[in-house]
Amino acid sequence: MYLESTSDPIIIGFSALVKAHVSKSGKREIEMEVSNENRDTEGDVIMQQALLRSSDSYIRHGHVDIDHYSELGKNPAYHFLGIKDPDSWIIGVPLEVKDMGEGRTGIKAEIFKSKDGTIDSQKHKFDLFWESLQTDPPARWYASIYGFPGTDTVTGEGGASRYLVKSFDWRSTAVTRNPINNSIKSAARIVTAKAFAAHLPRFFPANERIFSREQMRHLVNEHLTKSCPSTEFGKNMSVWTFRDHFINCDYLTHNLSDLYALATAQLVSRDSRKKVD
Repeated sequence: MYLESTSDPIIIGFSALVKAHVSKSGKREIEMEVSNENRDTEGDVIMQQALLRSSDSYIRHGHVDIDHYSELGKNPAYHFLGIKDPDSWIIGVPLEVKDMGEGRTGIKAEIFKSKDGTIDSQKHKFDLFWESLQTDPPARWYASIYGFPGTDTVTGEGGASRYLVKSFDWRSTAVTRNPINNSIKSAARIVTAKAFAAHLPRFFPANERIFSREQMRHLVNEHLTKSCPSTEFGKNMSVWTFRDHFINCDYLTHNLSDLYALATAQLVSRDSRKKVD
């Protein structure tokens, strides 16, 4: 992480999975661990108190979104992502910030639903997200928080070999299918928003997304077989996991995802036969 100034947003990603349940009052709620005080692979540490002191403001004004698209979409620095209607990516609001002990911080949040009780996963991203958690097995979503480090961020203190974040203006929490810390099991990784955005796929609305054969082949070789959570990073390649990818990584409708999953499976099979021949 390179902090050009404390006005640069940072993103803290954690490997903990999202847990979902319906409350007694019928609210759709999730819980997830979002950070701890272990030193990450870059030598950075964020103090738990930095999050806890910002928790009241976060609960009053913050939100939950997908992949930080609501934040990045409103920032001119990230217009290259092509995110349209950034607010449509907001799927819920925080209810509680929890001190989980041993420097671990978690949150409980409510996921939106339509007032009339209808569910339309092709229209509402909050329904798409919630539906993905009801599958068997449920889709794997990870935790990530967005905000601004304080001016008291220092180097080489408190167990950090690089940055020690003592205060933090917590703006939002994201659920992500593209975790920035796949290999990290015990630490929350801190990166700049710029570095996080560089790892995001360019955004295209579902009704405009068309894959050519070469794009699909590139998707297979560079993402599905290497870095896609839906395929367990290439360990589980099937029509079902391809469909899961198109729904949760490319945010396509279920119908389009079905078609592209079948097409991708056919392409993989055809290319495999060519290699054998």
